[in-house]
Amino acid sequence: MKKIISLIMIVNLVFISSIIFIPNKASADNNPVIDQYVTAKSVTKNKDGTITIKYKVKKGFSPGHSITSVNISAGYSWPSKYRIGSHHNYYKAIKNKKGTYSMTIPKPKLKVIGTQQVQFKLSAGRYSTSKFLKNVFNYPTGTTIKRFEITKSSAISEYIYVTGIGYAIKLFPGGKITTAAASGWLMTYTGSGLGVVKGFPPKVAGQYYQVKTYYNSKGLNVQTKIWSSKKSYKKKETPIYNKTRVSKW
Repeated sequence: MKKIISLIMIVNLVFISSIIFIPNKASADNNPVIDQYVTAKSVTKNKDGTITIKYKVKKGFSPGHSITSVNISAGYSWPSKYRIGSHHNYYKAIKNKKGTYSMTIPKPKLKVIGTQQVQFKLSAGRYSTSKFLKNVFNYPTGTTIKRFEITKSSAISEYIYVTGIGYAIKLFPGGKITTAAASGWLMTYTGSGLGVVKGFPPKVAGQYYQVKTYYNSKGLNVQTKIWSSKKSYKKKETPIYNKTRVSKW
């Protein structure tokens, strides 16, 4: 019996010795433990909000719960500074046989406008480590277009308030634009980069505005068109102002 126990302890030590000195943290650099098993070929954010990860398993492994089992998964975590519970992260086991594969990570159910940190995670017994692959950005799909006429009261107001999917923007006199999260959404970036738009005309009663907003891989896009009047807009005349600003991720 003592020989059997000793043999089990030796097997355990041999297995753990190859990984015990590796830092237990995510890294954009090489991670020898994970790299010996799998490498990422590409990470792609799809138009429908899903993420496709193509990867190659270089060395087979046996998942499970024994002392020699190795479990590897791929998915994403939200940055800790967002203060979102870890149960909102998503990871899925990868294939354990040698070969090249592709997996699709579903769109988050949580309404968050911000960064998803795509990673590999490995666990073996009490040991765990992760490898950072790429940041992708989660944002609402679709485009919102708001049209409105400047009234006498709005012409002298501090700013014009326009809501969209997941955000609200404020258009100030002089062309300053700021953003804020709309109800039901968590916006985790500040909307910096919109700044002050040059050539933005002063508000005048009777002007007609069209504010088009949408997200893409570059960030939040705000296109503002202004006509001298609603009649001018209906006649499809050239607007007196037409600029698009991007709040970069």
